Amino acid sequence: MQMILPATPFFRWITGYRPHPKQIPGCQREELPRRKILTERFASGGRVHCLTGSLWITRDGFPDDIVLGAGCDFIGEAGSRLVMEALEDTVVEIVRGA
Repeated sequence: MQMILPATPFFRWITGYRPHPKQIPGCQREELPRRKILTERFASGGRVHCLTGSLWITRDGFPDDIVLGAGCDFIGEAGSRLVMEALEDTVVEIVRGA
């Protein structure tokens, strides 16, 4: 007899099952070591999602800076230019046109 279990947190813990992350069209994943700088320009808007670590974001034309922690998002406006610096080893996803 075969039993099919739903992918509940308990099931994932017991079996070690990890679903494959879905690939989003236009999504770019970057692994940034500490103090690495990345510049991004969004022609039609976009989103920055910090998966691990922390990221410091400076935007052209804005006096305030943004610090993203793990699990946080930032939505960039169309035509915006971002300069991002990893405050520690960081993995970030950049989605253009989001």
